[in-house]
Amino acid sequence: MCIWGKSTAVFVPNGPDTVRTIYVDSCIAAEIQGLIDQGVKTVASCCMHGDGRPNALVSDDDGQAARCKSLGYTPESFDNRKDVFLIVLKGASND
Repeated sequence: MCIWGKSTAVFVPNGPDTVRTIYVDSCIAAEIQGLIDQGVKTVASCCMHGDGRPNALVSDDDGQAARCKSLGYTPESFDNRKDVFLIVLKGASND
């Protein structure tokens, strides 16, 4: 678990020659970067700061659920939304 407010830069492809920088909780940054590098389209993430399961929301398009399953994640429904799903992250634990 990281200290609340500590974030790390993660780099997201944004077109053929550009990259966009986002900041995520430091304790899950490596896993989020790994997901992005594998083509997973994350839209939000949180380590839950010691009060829940570290997770990421993933865009539900372009075969993203199948991609996450192939990487060992289990897509879960999120708030009855159809545009995103939730995956529980593997590397950080608050249990």
